[in-house]
Amino acid sequence: PAAAGQPPAAPEQKYTPEQIKQEGLRRVNQEVLPEVGALMREGKFAEAVEHLEESVAFASGADERELMDALSCLTARCYLGMGKPKEALQGLNPALMQARRNGGPSAIKPHSIAAECFRALGDAEKTRVELRALVEAAAESTDEAEQAGALLLAGIALFDMGDLNASMPLLASAAAAAEKVGDFAGRAAARSRAGAALLRLRRPGQAVEAWTDELKALEEGERLEKESKEKKETSESLVEDGDERGDKKKPETRALAPVGDARARRCRAHGNLFTAHLLMGAREAAETHLAHACSLAKTLGAKEEAETWLRAGHARRLAGDASDGVPADAREAYETAAAVARAAGGGTALPE
Repeated sequence: PAAAGQPPAAPEQKYTPEQIKQEGLRRVNQEVLPEVGALMREGKFAEAVEHLEESVAFASGADERELMDALSCLTARCYLGMGKPKEALQGLNPALMQARRNGGPSAIKPHSIAAECFRALGDAEKTRVELRALVEAAAESTDEAEQAGALLLAGIALFDMGDLNASMPLLASAAAAAEKVGDFAGRAAARSRAGAALLRLRRPGQAVEAWTDELKALEEGERLEKESKEKKETSESLVEDGDERGDKKKPETRALAPVGDARARRCRAHGNLFTAHLLMGAREAAETHLAHACSLAKTLGAKEEAETWLRAGHARRLAGDASDGVPADAREAYETAAAVARAAGGGTALPE
């Protein structure tokens, strides 16, 4: 009983285990994860890991499997960001074990991160194992954009490892899947690597097809993004003016990487097409692409322009037996590269 003149004591509030769990979930999702995301974007990976540790312990104790997997993947990403692939694998372990047991679309992310870890550790065989598992998981996904991304990741990884023949079908599938969902950046990336692989495999005609499609994807992506931006600005302007024609609804967005300013990538694609056509003996077509590459390079600055001429010199040298006078043309390209660099206050070494 309360003492005379004192207000009665407030009853002690008790929370049920379920209420405690729900509050923990709310805190992780609404407070911890946004903070971790911000820290990762700033490159503060060690701080992000500290924030994640408590949440990992909570998710494990609450038997929240899906959350545990997501936190494990984030922890691994942080350690990779710090250049610690061994620690990244340890952090990823709960999600990776679950992925190996159950497979399916939810296994895509753990397998992709594991492949990245093993690549960083220099273990090519285990990297390939994870990439195979990644492709198998992607095959079960009904999310076409997710499927395209997984195929692209696996194709690029195999290409970078020098496994060109194994990368080719994955890059082709990734490009087709990306085109289907309107992912122009993904399609261009897949076609770019495919062209490089085909050229190394001495198939310049097919490389031309791949790089031509890369250009189409970049140009179409840039055009559509520009139109979308102009449409959005017009709509916002109409809303501000009180015009009913303005679209007051929030525009729908897709989680696809934008093409953005693709001039540098288009410049490289034209340069690659120059090389491929030159190796095929199609001199006129080659020079047309070189002119396009140089025109774009000028808008990007002296460094890009010099590098474009330098690459042109290498291509002409490589194709020295494909047409008359190429060695002299190669020297001319190298000298142009050097002149551009000197004019910009730098320098570039000419090959002997």
